[in-house]
Amino acid sequence: MKKHNLAAAILFCGFLIIMAAGYLLPKKSFSEMEKRYLAEAPVFNGKNLFSGQWGREAEDYLTDHVPGRNLFVGINAYMELLAGRQHLKDVWIADGKLVEATVALDEKAIARNMKAISGLAETLNQKVHLMVVPSAGWAAGMDGYTDEATLDAIYAAANGNVVSVEVEDMSETKYTGYKELALTED
Repeated sequence: MKKHNLAAAILFCGFLIIMAAGYLLPKKSFSEMEKRYLAEAPVFNGKNLFSGQWGREAEDYLTDHVPGRNLFVGINAYMELLAGRQHLKDVWIADGKLVEATVALDEKAIARNMKAISGLAETLNQKVHLMVVPSAGWAAGMDGYTDEATLDAIYAAANGNVVSVEVEDMSETKYTGYKELALTED
């Protein structure tokens, strides 16, 4: 029985040493696998410590920089797929393709953004061309994507200084770049 306890203790201590050594290695600031910046080391001072901010930032840092993290992220993704889940966070797997998950229509955000775009057109004192690109799921004709309603709401909120450029128009016209778009007048 004591041999088992000794073996477990040695195994546990070895694991702790390997993990601690992994935290001492140089760190990446960007995860190519997740396409996001990783947490930076927290600044230690009394204010951050007593407010709890240091603890939250330290947890984020340790989570983002755990040794073998990319391996664990990959294993988690495969486990999700094996469990039959057809989506991973904001990405769905459909017909063997990765597409963005559907997004609910946010009328407040549309109104706020169109107000800003209209303000830009007024400030420039010229027409602004606007092209909203639909999601890959909608373009592939998949069910559940309401991009048409979103596009209609966006273009309906545009004032006379905002000219819509439909995606279909881009494929039928021989535009060579954004400068040509900006120089065209209606």
